[in-house]
Amino acid sequence: MRIDLNNIEQLSPAEFWGFLIFPAAITLFCLWAFVRYLRFARLIEDTPTSKIRSAAQGFTELEGRAVLVAKSILASPLSGKACIWYRFKVERKIDTGKSTRWRTVQSGSSPHPIRLDDTTGHCLLSQKGASIHTHLKNTWYGMSPSPSLKSVERSDRFLQYGNYRYSEELITENTPLYALGHFKTVRASDGFQQSKAVANIIGSWKANYQELLAKFDKNNDGTLDAREWKLVRLAAKLEADNLSKERLNEAEIHTMEKPPRGLPYLISTGEQDSFANTLKWYSRLAFIAFVLASYGTVWLLQARLS
Repeated sequence: MRIDLNNIEQLSPAEFWGFLIFPAAITLFCLWAFVRYLRFARLIEDTPTSKIRSAAQGFTELEGRAVLVAKSILASPLSGKACIWYRFKVERKIDTGKSTRWRTVQSGSSPHPIRLDDTTGHCLLSQKGASIHTHLKNTWYGMSPSPSLKSVERSDRFLQYGNYRYSEELITENTPLYALGHFKTVRASDGFQQSKAVANIIGSWKANYQELLAKFDKNNDGTLDAREWKLVRLAAKLEADNLSKERLNEAEIHTMEKPPRGLPYLISTGEQDSFANTLKWYSRLAFIAFVLASYGTVWLLQARLS
């Protein structure tokens, strides 16, 4: 249905409120975006930066460099460029004659966590729930679902054409990296239960019962009596204690994930000041859009009521 804005007062109530819902929704979305980006920028500026070795458990800010998690470097599925993290999307142009839209036919990201290193240690950044921002972004066009070598070679040119649109985001090795999220240190000894370890050790010994008899059957009667079973449990307890001590000496694993209670989880390449300024610009643009959308909504209401 086509709406003539000059005759908006002639619309039925159902038609008018159905039409008004679109500018009203845009107004609310712009207000939400303004508050969201401004809040993120303030959190980045107000949260002190921690070193990985001494970072407190919980909501933490880290700065460092992106390094490899796996032994071999990754390659982006679209351009084939070397990286340690990628995210991509392939879209197809749908032309109905009346309108044109892009439909996603393929998308994905690298499966590994992103590793951030500073001068004191390293932290594995989970991708789940993270808002990831990178400076290495590229969009280009082609004629097939998979970009050809020729289309990749001209991906940085101004003039582009094709029914397929390729979008790619990369993080490369040694890129400055910023992260704000829930920091957690996992130790090998965490969750260690001695009683369970003792039971597992005795169970493994029982699998070779003849060897168990050779060690603990002191009276050589072919069975283990109550006194001998007591020796078995004591030996298993000593072995479990040694296992616990070994785990205490193993390296800690530092991780970061999405925080609880609605706090943001942000990962960005570059320095944090630059990232905060970018978010502030997003908030300003959202505020301008909010003012314009609000004006349009109020204008429609006035035109209807006048």
